Amino acid sequence: MKGRLRDWWEIARPFSWAASVVPVLVGAAVGASQGFLRLPELLVTLVGAVLLQVGTNIVNEVVDVERGVDTPETAGASRVVLEGRLPARTAFRGGVASLVVAVLIGVWLALRSTTWVLALGALGALAGYLYTAGPKGYKYLALGVPLVFLLMGPLEVLASYMVQSSRFDWLPVWTSLPVGCLVAAILHGNDMRDVALDRRAGIATLAGLAGLRASAWIYRGLVAGAYLVVLALVALRALPWSALLVLLSLPAAAGPWRHVERGLADERQLLPVEPLTARLHLVFGILLALGTGLPAVLGAAGL
Repeated sequence: MKGRLRDWWEIARPFSWAASVVPVLVGAAVGASQGFLRLPELLVTLVGAVLLQVGTNIVNEVVDVERGVDTPETAGASRVVLEGRLPARTAFRGGVASLVVAVLIGVWLALRSTTWVLALGALGALAGYLYTAGPKGYKYLALGVPLVFLLMGPLEVLASYMVQSSRFDWLPVWTSLPVGCLVAAILHGNDMRDVALDRRAGIATLAGLAGLRASAWIYRGLVAGAYLVVLALVALRALPWSALLVLLSLPAAAGPWRHVERGLADERQLLPVEPLTARLHLVFGILLALGTGLPAVLGAAGL
């Protein structure tokens, strides 16, 4: 039994959950900056977002193994289905169940806020399933990076904001752009590392189509763009000066940036880019959420 629980834990890939937690925190922080803060709904939103991530991770792994994309050579992949520790059908059902529960949570949140929350949540669940499943997952069609940018940037941040405020506003959309840039950079870093394996499996990715040198420029643009958007929003007074806390994450950006540079000469240097970019996304996102929402929360508390 303990072994089986460990297998489920591994296939759920908890190291990736921050990619879903950060957009929720940023969306809630934008709401807090406008006087909206509903902690019970925030906690439930976090659970729903993680379940969406878990469901996507599991379905993705099952389909990748069945289509020969994940092999023993694939770096960063779980080995649960590949090694037969969980039957593919059982794992797939677990992934779909996670997505369904996430949608049911979206129903509850919509009843507490606006029906748009359910629409955005259902779209996220469908997109998570179709990432690899279906006739041809969009991951295999070089659409992974742009769609992950939209889904785990604007869509998720806006949904979290609407849970808090029950209304639409453009500010969470603009504030979501740095989040989308960095989560897209995580996937792009993964794809840069796996170009040879993906080509062998017949997968088209942005990194594979662009080539290594152009991919390095895309990566640089995504990371630099995250900081530039925050600077622009602060300059336009859309975000408070405290949002510049994100600049404290620059040391975390230096590591993956260097590995991408070195990867142009030695592709083995690309191996740490994905996990280092994931760490950057987490640190940047927490600082952005704090810098966006904390001043209003402290002001409301008379501090």
